Amino acid sequence: MIPDLDTLPEIEEIGQIATWLAEAGLESMELSSCMGGRLRILVAQTPLPVGQDVIAPSVPQPAVAEPVAAKAPFFGRLCLVNPLGEEAFAPVGSTVRKGDIVALLTLETLQVPVTAPIDGEVVEIVGRADDLVGYGAEILRIRPL
Repeated sequence: MIPDLDTLPEIEEIGQIATWLAEAGLESMELSSCMGGRLRILVAQTPLPVGQDVIAPSVPQPAVAEPVAAKAPFFGRLCLVNPLGEEAFAPVGSTVRKGDIVALLTLETLQVPVTAPIDGEVVEIVGRADDLVGYGAEILRIRPL
């Protein structure tokens, strides 16, 4: 869903793009058309005041028996192997912790990490290396520990 930049995008489209940027941890994005139209979206990152702790609310966790998908937080080419060490980020059978990098999405020089949503064991790699994947695409599945 990339807006036609020859006309102004709807506010809902801009809002959705801003939400995707924030979820991906990105601060800005600029789109341009061959006709010279430009759209620049900036997402404010709100830092915590110094000395203030964040207390996560205690929310009961439901029993999860089914594998949970690690999904693409952005779009780009899927990289399942660490480009520095040439080892797989999270092969089938490996144990991952919530927040571990399990893959990368690359778009030109931009690299966005795909992180594990839960602690668990990788049971299936859904995405294929070098495929162009979209926002929200399943990359792999993790069975909770």
